Amino acid sequence: GSILQREANKVIVKTQKATKGKLTTYQCDGWKNIAKTALITSMMQVDYIPYLIRTHDMTGRPKTGDELFALIKDDILYTQNTYGVKVICVTTDDGPDGKKARRLIKEDLNLAIAVFECWAHQSSLMSGNYLAIKVPFMKAASKALEIIKWFNNHQKALDILRAEELTHLQHILALILPVITRWTAFYCALARLLTLQSCIVACVAHHQDALLAAAGTKDDTPEKAAEIVEMCEDRQFWKDLKMIASHLEPLAIAANIFQAPTCRLDHVLLTLGNLFSFFDSMESTYKLFILAVFFNPYIRAKYFNREKLSIIALFHILRRAFLRLMKQSSQGDIEFMRAFQAYYDGTGTFSDNEMWLDGWLCEYGDSDDGVNLVDIWSKMGGPSTAGASGFCQLAIRVLSMVPNSAATECTFSTYGNTHTKTRNRINHRKVHDSTLVRMDRKRAHGEAGMLYKRKKRKFALISDNTDDGDSEHDTPTFDSVARDLIEQAQDDEWENLYAENVENVENVDLADTVPAVPPST
Repeated sequence: GSILQREANKVIVKTQKATKGKLTTYQCDGWKNIAKTALITSMMQVDYIPYLIRTHDMTGRPKTGDELFALIKDDILYTQNTYGVKVICVTTDDGPDGKKARRLIKEDLNLAIAVFECWAHQSSLMSGNYLAIKVPFMKAASKALEIIKWFNNHQKALDILRAEELTHLQHILALILPVITRWTAFYCALARLLTLQSCIVACVAHHQDALLAAAGTKDDTPEKAAEIVEMCEDRQFWKDLKMIASHLEPLAIAANIFQAPTCRLDHVLLTLGNLFSFFDSMESTYKLFILAVFFNPYIRAKYFNREKLSIIALFHILRRAFLRLMKQSSQGDIEFMRAFQAYYDGTGTFSDNEMWLDGWLCEYGDSDDGVNLVDIWSKMGGPSTAGASGFCQLAIRVLSMVPNSAATECTFSTYGNTHTKTRNRINHRKVHDSTLVRMDRKRAHGEAGMLYKRKKRKFALISDNTDDGDSEHDTPTFDSVARDLIEQAQDDEWENLYAENVENVENVDLADTVPAVPPST
């Protein structure tokens, strides 16, 4: 009631003070609560921190691109007027309404805003497209799900498996059943099953009769148990499963990079790792990804193919982006051109020493997210939008864009925890306000160091004997993953290695069905 509304208003005032005068990415997505009420929630990300804006009840309103476009325009106006921010980017999912809304935003010349589809969703679609391939070895994926569900649904069989885990691993690991709303769940499920391979095989070898008896005698349960035992004993099944998991691993790493709140455009392009084929059919919006890589002072233009992307072609991309995002022409601005040339060559004001790149690395040495490139560029120029300062202002805008709507998906999870079956009549505005207050408390607790710091994800097909706390494999970071992907994209050796894994598959061109992400080494 009034207490919740008062607390929500306090959060809005607090957010205004924290965000006023800054650049922001706007994002929105749709969700249905337990009462089947269609909602669209909008958020903004300022300095890579998500803030809840509005939640709209879409009951009786058409789910069209025109409707979403009108809603986004109204939200942008409200956001800029309420919080005093400048919206520079809009991110939505890639549904039909989102596609049309993004197109209408690009066509509206009064909006100096870049638009992107959510790349966290796109990475999930890559995995889905891969799993939809109709080839013999892909049957191992569905068999793996059957094994996971069978053990989880039969307590006696699960107890036997857990006893084997204690013998082999000295601890118990759960079998994971993947769900579609978790973008890396399918890889995690298969990787966990492979981790427990020796335990499952030993369980079948030592306790086959007990497993068959655990299935019961009703209907066809004995036949199903025998089928599961046969799958577990099939060596080819485990070989095929390992191949599938090795293909899904780079996509899972990409998903974690893409869904991070600190994800930037250069992260997306570097992770895709196939710049040249990506550039051949690129739309104007996607050229901002190239600019984001270029504006990373630790990379600049060193990974570009000069024959396909010359310095003058890169400058024209820069000039058009400046016109679109700043609503100002750089025509005749000699200082702007000189700033571009100096940065491209790494000389003068934009040399490594003058930009203090080594110093920034030391400054952010303990940060899990790496160097904040916006911090570097904000120290390089003034507020002017002409000359070298204009060049720096464009870099800040491009690097401040967040090409995902993962924060909105996290908000929907919080909505679901609030709007439950036993509280299904709660108004969506109260759910919105309570989530607004909860997010503010979580940020405050994080700043005070009161939040539990979750462990880093470890995406690697480790051996069964590797202990969780003493893994010899370092957790992949963005820098290491991106560096490996770039090096492999420039070297054709990975294609040969990839071909070796599928040499027994006839009439299948994985290059047409698997996204252009080289396998992780």
